[in-house]
Amino acid sequence: MAKLKGDKKLLERLKDKYRLIIVDDESYEERMSFKLSRLNVLTAIAASSILLTVIILSIIVYTPAKELIPGYSDAQAKKEAKRALQRAELMEEDLQQKDLYLKSVLSVLKGEISPDGIEEATASGKTEAEWKNLDFNPSVKDSALRAEVAAEERYNLNFQNTESRGTMAALSTLVFFSPLRGTVTSSFNIATEHLGVDVVAPDNTVIKSILDGTVVLSTWSANEGYVIAIQHVDDLVSIYKHNSVLMKKTGDMVKAGESIAIIGSSGELSDGPHLHLELWYRGDGLDPEQYILFN
Repeated sequence: MAKLKGDKKLLERLKDKYRLIIVDDESYEERMSFKLSRLNVLTAIAASSILLTVIILSIIVYTPAKELIPGYSDAQAKKEAKRALQRAELMEEDLQQKDLYLKSVLSVLKGEISPDGIEEATASGKTEAEWKNLDFNPSVKDSALRAEVAAEERYNLNFQNTESRGTMAALSTLVFFSPLRGTVTSSFNIATEHLGVDVVAPDNTVIKSILDGTVVLSTWSANEGYVIAIQHVDDLVSIYKHNSVLMKKTGDMVKAGESIAIIGSSGELSDGPHLHLELWYRGDGLDPEQYILFN
């Protein structure tokens, strides 16, 4: 009860009327007068503060004045920084490739590898002697596992001459990034079991991911050389074969257009520098030329 009376007295004090009089300093003549209360003054101060805050925020958001704030960069500066970062990454990749090439040339001069093995040594950084010491014969466990996987996957593939309407519709919303610019020398052909496209481009061309995704395979095999595979949305997988250098490892997240490898001719099934690209959608092999432009 006492608290209620106290609050009432406080509210009454806030409502008490006062008069603000402005007089001439010399003649003491009254020039102006205002009738005020504590409540009116507090309300006016609060409203002025809110209005001033709105004006300052509007100036910061809608005018170039925001660029004067430390740590607040404009959109153009961010774009330039992104381009500079991309150029730096490409230059770093090019320097790494040239460094490997120079090491291979030095190995040739020392007699560690033959001139014919310089490309393979450049791609992997290994000498010819180191490759010869590797054992490529599958173990008993490896052979059993391969046979088991082959038996399970035997009836999973369902090839058709053209993609079904359902597949085309499911992938129609995706915007595919070209992995590289070049000439298609061998197209997708189920009859000859060529389940991808071969694209020829200049040496040291950087290969990029066609979509956002996760690297599920980054390895080397005797037949296909350096291979990288990326899992995308909607059970879509892209596979890039015969690379000279892999820039990503298994488990890495990549963005569309991000560099993942450098074109090469690794593997026994390759007859020259090119990219062999495959697209797989829920067990079906797709024709990459139906979705991607290479030139």
